[in-house]
Amino acid sequence: MYAIRKSGVWVLTILLFLQDWQLAGISVRTWLIYLYTVLLFFFFLREKKKPAAEGGKGIRKRKWEPFDCLLGLFLAWNVFQIVADSLGADGCKERNFFAVAVILLFFVISMEETPVSADGLLICSTLLFAGLFWRFFVEPSFTFNLRPLLQDEQALAAFLLLTGMIAAGKYCETEDKVKKHFYFMAALSGNFLLFVNGNIVGKALMGFFFPVLLLLHEPTKAFVKRVMEIAFTYFFLWANMPLVTRIFPKLLEEKPYGMEGGVFLELLMAVAGVFFFSYWEKLGEEEKPLYAFQKAVGWILAAAGLLFFLLLSMGSRLDGIKGGYSVSLLQQFSAKLRNYCGAHNGTFFDVLEHYGIYGVIWLFGIVFTAGKRMQKQIRRKKVSPVLTALFAMYLPQSLFFSQSPITVPVYAVLMAGAMYGDVRKKVEEE
Repeated sequence: MYAIRKSGVWVLTILLFLQDWQLAGISVRTWLIYLYTVLLFFFFLREKKKPAAEGGKGIRKRKWEPFDCLLGLFLAWNVFQIVADSLGADGCKERNFFAVAVILLFFVISMEETPVSADGLLICSTLLFAGLFWRFFVEPSFTFNLRPLLQDEQALAAFLLLTGMIAAGKYCETEDKVKKHFYFMAALSGNFLLFVNGNIVGKALMGFFFPVLLLLHEPTKAFVKRVMEIAFTYFFLWANMPLVTRIFPKLLEEKPYGMEGGVFLELLMAVAGVFFFSYWEKLGEEEKPLYAFQKAVGWILAAAGLLFFLLLSMGSRLDGIKGGYSVSLLQQFSAKLRNYCGAHNGTFFDVLEHYGIYGVIWLFGIVFTAGKRMQKQIRRKKVSPVLTALFAMYLPQSLFFSQSPITVPVYAVLMAGAMYGDVRKKVEEE
């Protein structure tokens, strides 16, 4: 039970189902999710039925909440759609089977009180990182086990964003030196591949992750120092991507990085570094939470979010403004954002297209009830700050990205642990 729950899900979602094979018209990835869910449920019942003297824990009593009801409604609708389509001439749709599989997986994982560890995900991801590096820098025709990621730019960006956020968050909160180095290398590799992918929204969202993590975690000196270290590494790598462009021109010929943008970002980092280190030197030896710094980060995040929204919604007005490098860079960034959003659907428009206005109402209900459930978990201190930050970033990510079959099962497992697990039980087990 422990091996299947802790490790099997990552092998399932990362190593096994990244193929285009089909069985009875349904992809192998969907059948594997069903198989894993059934096995997990079987061993879960077997473990729970054991007497307490033999290590059994008893069946967990779970009160159904509005979020569960809305998710169950969506499950019932997809089952009904599968039955209706099977009676018609067109046949069943893959998305209905996949939705049922993911919802069942979410419900089964949420029956456990201890959240699933994300270390297995990062370990499996290193193999995919190696394959991506080999394809980008050695053999462009290499596609073994990577084709679904390479065929969809959003799928690759969503996967790299997910692994990058988890690795960065785990790096900032761990005390183990070996794990710390592993998380740092995983975050560095994922972020570099994210820059190679060139998804403008993915790069921006990863940049927003660091202040969000600072706001959701107790701002101790050690934690703030680690967040600033990994954030500096991320933006330093972004600023030096123009040099990578010069070294590997064919690799990034479709995703050019201008030297002006790199220089401007380095100047911003230098200014931010001056303010941060001047503040850091004034701190005493006393280990007390840096609430003033956390408050300042909140204002910076609000200003950056407002600027991002204005560039996306009203950025076309910059086209008629003449200015220096700063205005020119804002124009380029805004144009990339608007071009991307104009060429891709997000989850909102996907739901509207497939399920109509009632689906949109259901989507808003899911977001609201999930937020209320997470608020309850945070208030009771049952969820880790990393999972909370991941949940907070998943919402804006869904506005720009369609739900990818590569990452949705992973998010289902993580969000089930975040919304219904108890991180204190995990600490007790460890």
